[in-house]
Amino acid sequence: MKKVIAFIFTALAFVGLAQPQKFNYQGVAVGANGKAIKNASVGLRLSVLDSLPTGSTLYTETQSASTDAAGQFSIYLGAGTATAGTFANIPWANGNEKFLKVEMDAQGGANYQSMGTTPLVSVPFAMVAGSLREGALFYGNNGQKFQLEIDSAGPKWTAIQNFSCGQNVSYAGESYSTIQIGNQCWFSKNLNVGSMINGSGDQTNNAVLEKYCYNNNATNCSTYGGLYQWAEAIQYKNGANNDTFPNSVLDGNVKGICPQGWHIPSSYEWNFLFSYIDSSVGTQIALNPGGLNGGILGFNAGAKLKSISGLWTNFNPANSNSSGFSALPGGVLDFLNQVFDGLGSRTEFWAMNHATIDPTSAHLIRLLELNNNVFHQSDVKKNGKSIRCIKDTLCSNPANAGADQLNITGTIASLSATPFNQGESGSWRIISGDGGQVNSPLSPSAIFSKGPIDTIYSLEWTLNSSCGIAKDTLLITFVSNACSGLSTITYSGQVYPTVQIGNQCWLAKNLNVGTRISGSINQSNNAILEKYCYGNSDGNCTTYGGLYQWAEAVQYQNGATNTTFPNPSFSGFVRGICPVGWHVPSANDWFFMENYLGGSSVAGGKLKSTYNLWTANNSGASNSSGFSALPGGRREVAGNYQFSGSRAFFTTTDSYTTNAAYYMTMVDNNLGTFLNTDLDKRIGFSVRCLKD
Repeated sequence: MKKVIAFIFTALAFVGLAQPQKFNYQGVAVGANGKAIKNASVGLRLSVLDSLPTGSTLYTETQSASTDAAGQFSIYLGAGTATAGTFANIPWANGNEKFLKVEMDAQGGANYQSMGTTPLVSVPFAMVAGSLREGALFYGNNGQKFQLEIDSAGPKWTAIQNFSCGQNVSYAGESYSTIQIGNQCWFSKNLNVGSMINGSGDQTNNAVLEKYCYNNNATNCSTYGGLYQWAEAIQYKNGANNDTFPNSVLDGNVKGICPQGWHIPSSYEWNFLFSYIDSSVGTQIALNPGGLNGGILGFNAGAKLKSISGLWTNFNPANSNSSGFSALPGGVLDFLNQVFDGLGSRTEFWAMNHATIDPTSAHLIRLLELNNNVFHQSDVKKNGKSIRCIKDTLCSNPANAGADQLNITGTIASLSATPFNQGESGSWRIISGDGGQVNSPLSPSAIFSKGPIDTIYSLEWTLNSSCGIAKDTLLITFVSNACSGLSTITYSGQVYPTVQIGNQCWLAKNLNVGTRISGSINQSNNAILEKYCYGNSDGNCTTYGGLYQWAEAVQYQNGATNTTFPNPSFSGFVRGICPVGWHVPSANDWFFMENYLGGSSVAGGKLKSTYNLWTANNSGASNSSGFSALPGGRREVAGNYQFSGSRAFFTTTDSYTTNAAYYMTMVDNNLGTFLNTDLDKRIGFSVRCLKD
């Protein structure tokens, strides 16, 4: 029996152009003897079937093809002679799989024999592009869903990731609970994304998400979510702004400031929500389901939407939140009158629809504390309203790359991602970090090996399931051997222990190098390393290390002085008074260590020594890092000394002004660390060296 193998399909069109009427089809004709049918003319009959390999025929065409010396041929499906149906009318986007039935006459005639039926696994998206708008869904093989997006780079199809309504959504550092109401999936929490700006200023199309917080208080954003002007909420889609109509009609899903796969609800979607929870709304909106419909809707939809958390000022016994929507009284910004209003008594949400007559207005939803219904009205686009996001589509079985794996000792990590079922597939990809390898990149259970240098890696697990393409990321960090087995170093007659903190190797003792001079004298660029000892006592240098002015610590590199910036500015490591292969830490070096230890609010306790050299109130000191910070105090500009026993000060290489620098401070009565920016470079501080 003769057969055709190795089918390949390629769509030859782009969204936005005229709808294409063909796509490339390639194959290899093979005879019953298993050999290719070379340099011959064969007759083909091709049929597109719906839903099943035995499904109904949507389209059939015949044409001839010429094979080459390898038996390969290439034709355009849609360019043959149609014998059933019309190629242009094939319903590619009806949600059903498509199959291609191939029949061939090896003699080039019309005596066709079946060569088999195969799924169209590379979906010809362009076949439906001519009639699609942004936000349209396309259903591919095995129910895989794609959504059309159009941005500044042009049109693209984005796979809808797996999601089950009721799960939380993480977005821009916030976690949002979700609730299914009817066949809609909503955030059950107001959106809080963007940088807060003062309510006196317009939000602008500046590539920065901006929000207002009620009374310009960030705490209110944490409780009630941000407030947004209409154009900011829809992210200036189609040239939209707060003063004019968009350049073209807003239709489909308008993502706006919502996360990927979610969008700003339309008036139609709001009305559908109301009609689902309050049957009386259905009658009101029957003739205009996407309109304002008189502005006041329903009998108790509002009561079913409002939270019963106690944040509403006046108790309304009808409020039940039976929908789970949990509307909070976040108030509004009356931008034109420059006043925040209604906290505790009302909430208003934007719809993505603008008004049809007034270009400065858009549709909104209003809930009032003592009203049980809802108000679907319009208002000035510049006023600040809350935002609720609604899901583009519902799906299940999300991809899961597994929990982040941090501070691994060794060089390998065991991966465990979402397993896939028969007919599905998955794959690992290294997003960041050099030299790492996954031994079985197509298996959810694989082994990751780190590279020779990098210790931080980000991996992505992609799951191709019946619901589409879903992705999840995984962070893996390894504990580096930054100190390379070096437990101590000897420098200028002193022995210094070392300690590894994260990927950094620090001296675990303050530097004590140089010739002591009196605190009444400034250290100078005289080719002699000079130090102060607290109270002008050599014994304090032995205990706490020396104290150094900023320019002496950086050894006047690049012309640095205590009253000027270095010229040129420092780049790379600044050795200063540290031993070869070590350097005076920059402010960023300190930041890195702070973050590794849990942030500036707790790092001090983990850095401070537990020796009794600190005063009795050595708050939170555990020295769990092994850094062993001691309260060496400082030498003041006037030549006197202060803060021994209560504070530790450490030099950085960073200038704040010509005569001030950044210094790291720890104090006895606080478990935090403090980066000071306004301390005179002539003050003498301790120095800790960091390995290059």
